[in-house]
Amino acid sequence: MVAEENPTATMSAPNKLTQMDAPAAPAQIRLARRSPAYWRVTIDNPPINVMGPVMIKQFQEVIVALEADEQVRVVSSTAQSKITS
Repeated sequence: MVAEENPTATMSAPNKLTQMDAPAAPAQIRLARRSPAYWRVTIDNPPINVMGPVMIKQFQEVIVALEADEQVRVVSSTAQSKITS
């Protein structure tokens, strides 16, 4: 599941982002909707942000949400850890 980090800009994403059948794994990708046109994606999978199956699934969910939202114009990405693979 993708976690949101901006409480002032709630993401109205497809249900796929908010509902999961399996127990929720810790969010490795956080999505902040700073404005309707600007989203920030943060990779947070300590200690070195390795992209495994869970992160890839979460990343795919972010991409689907981005493609579905015609208002998004800018996406920035950051990593929470000092090391990123």
